[in-house]
Amino acid sequence: PHVIGGAELIVADIARALHDTGHDVAVVTSARRDEARSETQDGVRVHRLPPANLYWAGDARGRMPASKPLWHTIDLWNPRMYTAIRSVLDREPFDVVHTHNLGGLSPAVWSAAAAAGVPIVHTTHDYSLTCVRSLRMTPDGRICRAQCTSCGMRGTWLRRQSRHVAGVLAPSQFVLDRHLELGFFPN
Repeated sequence: PHVIGGAELIVADIARALHDTGHDVAVVTSARRDEARSETQDGVRVHRLPPANLYWAGDARGRMPASKPLWHTIDLWNPRMYTAIRSVLDREPFDVVHTHNLGGLSPAVWSAAAAAGVPIVHTTHDYSLTCVRSLRMTPDGRICRAQCTSCGMRGTWLRRQSRHVAGVLAPSQFVLDRHLELGFFPN
């Protein structure tokens, strides 16, 4: 995938390592509309889906702040992404779907995999499921002791969607515990 942060590098490393040990690997990611296509890189099939939102997630920094709440609302569960991901799942035989950051694909990826009967493992690299800013910090740099109203409302929906996930990984026990304390990943 295009590198926005560390998660994309981890996905690329995992995909290459799995391929190098003999596994058949495909990556599904979002991309700018003009870069959407399917291709093979280092033996890994990469499906770059066009954004089904106001803009591609990687271009968020250059967007007007007023558009971000609408982008996040659409990204709560994007039916166009559900259809696109379900199409990929119907074309390729997946034994497991390993999700990482959902921004741009939305939790619809979990619903699509569940509908296709494919188990889901999710790696939560940060607090993006529990906090709109992914940091659990206020804009002025204070640590959030509890979820604010907007994160709580969004979190209620995402917690519900996380029931599709069969296994979860995190970079630390602390990050995992915070998600579990908030009711994520009940299965």
